[in-house]
Amino acid sequence: MKPIIRPRSATDDHPLVKIVLGTIAISFIALFLFMPLLTVFSEALARGWQMARDALVEPDALLDRACEVAAELAAIPAACYAANKKLLRQPLVDRARQLTAAHGPALVEKWCSPETLKDVADFASRHIGRRA
Repeated sequence: MKPIIRPRSATDDHPLVKIVLGTIAISFIALFLFMPLLTVFSEALARGWQMARDALVEPDALLDRACEVAAELAAIPAACYAANKKLLRQPLVDRARQLTAAHGPALVEKWCSPETLKDVADFASRHIGRRA
């Protein structure tokens, strides 16, 4: 009696199946590896190639370019900067306060325990002030 289903090796697939699976694998790699890179570069070059080219400076001109960029950033009104900083940091500050209220005393107790203070002192004596 002949077996109904014959086992076959992985290389016995039809060439069309190999092509389709290979195309799916390459598409997956392109989608999840190259598309984020493309997005990053397109965002970086959103101001144009001129801006990207201008960002590349000779080492001698680096300090001058840094001062130019610092002057541009300093021209941003302080109120706008403060509002953006608060908007970006507020969720983190709120979460930190929430976690501190819930777990703060236990955390302070662990950090202030004699064994932790001894470990920190040992680490500091071994590493702080040493230059290799």
